Amino acid sequence: MKDPRPEYVRLLKRSIENFTPEPGEKREATLIGELADAGYVKGAALPDQFGVTRGAASWGMTVEGRLFLRRLEKELRDESLWSRLRRWGAPILAYVLGVATPVLSEWLKILFHVKP
Repeated sequence: MKDPRPEYVRLLKRSIENFTPEPGEKREATLIGELADAGYVKGAALPDQFGVTRGAASWGMTVEGRLFLRRLEKELRDESLWSRLRRWGAPILAYVLGVATPVLSEWLKILFHVKP
């Protein structure tokens, strides 16, 4: 299943103002309904007679919703490729350079005919 966090972030940002999903956008309506049930947005899901969410409406975000939005953004930012490269790339690069420095030094001495 697709990670719903980016969609939650997008919907929460849209819910800062009034936001109602367009008719036929069942996924957005379901997610807004979930956010409303959890208390992150002021809103309501509009289920049909079988309990399937067919529509939703929101009229703002709660304080809990703002904190949840901030936490989701941080989680997504921490899981990004750039964040992983910064976290793991610098130690790996330092190690490689530490190993390569003596080899490179010897190679340059040979290349430029420097005698020890």
